[in-house]
Amino acid sequence: MLLVPSAYYPHVGGIEEMTRRLALELQRRGHRPMILTNRWPSRTLPKQTMDGLPVRRLRLALPARRTGAVARFAVVAPRSAAALLRLTSTFAPHVVHVHGAGPNAVYVAALRRLIRAPIVFSAHGELRNDAHSSLERSRPLRWALQTLLRDAAAVTTPSRVVLEELREQLELLAPVTVLPNAVDLSEFETARRRDDRVDPYIFSAGRLVHQKGVDLVLRAYAQARQSLGGRRLVVAGDGPERAALTRLAAELGLDGDVSFAGAVGRERLAELMCGADAFAFPSRQEAFGIALLEAMAAGTPAVAARVGGIPEFARDGDNALLVGPEDADGLAAALVRLTGDPELRERLVAGGRAQAEQLSWSRVVPLYEEIYQRVAHA
Repeated sequence: MLLVPSAYYPHVGGIEEMTRRLALELQRRGHRPMILTNRWPSRTLPKQTMDGLPVRRLRLALPARRTGAVARFAVVAPRSAAALLRLTSTFAPHVVHVHGAGPNAVYVAALRRLIRAPIVFSAHGELRNDAHSSLERSRPLRWALQTLLRDAAAVTTPSRVVLEELREQLELLAPVTVLPNAVDLSEFETARRRDDRVDPYIFSAGRLVHQKGVDLVLRAYAQARQSLGGRRLVVAGDGPERAALTRLAAELGLDGDVSFAGAVGRERLAELMCGADAFAFPSRQEAFGIALLEAMAAGTPAVAARVGGIPEFARDGDNALLVGPEDADGLAAALVRLTGDPELRERLVAGGRAQAEQLSWSRVVPLYEEIYQRVAHA
């Protein structure tokens, strides 16, 4: 099994973690997964083992208009293409599974006739959820996405919303399956067993980009702070908007009550999630909303925006509270309601854990295996 994500650790993100968890569960179930990804950042090693998984990185340069970029592409691309073909020949995977429409997808799409394995492509909401609008700016990326949607042996999406976006904007000819993202329950069970409570706090996590709506969290907290029983706000994550968000917190008079924890590892993220009294997740768009599912696994009652794929697994009043998009007032009111109503909290915690159990990796990976077996024997 060759898994080809658009990015991988040490870079942190949803595709990176999803690929890692899928590979670990496949390995546990007796497969031999290998991860092949772009060598970015450039200082990363071309070959290493991470979490017991073999990781290979190639410089997947793309054509660009700048003179230096054109020259670099002319030199690097043929070498990387040849290396990719050698790897697929020597490793001989039964399936090549591409995650996300990045440079990884461009190279696999360009070499698809020469790769001696069926290709599965997993879309992750690239049309609307890319904070950098890469598909709008890059012809090669859009070509690769369209090519894989047409020629892949199978396509998966994390939600029906993403599936409909693809159908509306592109030609989707490959057989497609909606497979939700999943969560590792043991990660949060370990964190919950640690009894090191600090002062109570509201938690939010995600990349610090406009899409994630951290500015809405700050505005909602500013409104609700006096009614939250002294709870602080802790924000985990990093990104290009960190300086602007720090300034906004100061403008709202939140100095001392808001902590920006920066990028944190998985173990620390689980601890912060489990220790929180509530999780705030007012994204402006989400292909699925994995952080909300992680809050459910952690047993932390959550408030989320009713956008993208979130309503496909989050039910208002049952396993989360849902508010409208861009609704800082609604988020503030929901946080006050959540922290002040023990019965509601208990109901949401129970409902959230039940949902997380349904979407655990041990239940979702067999669905991927069915697709792998089908395309490998077609």
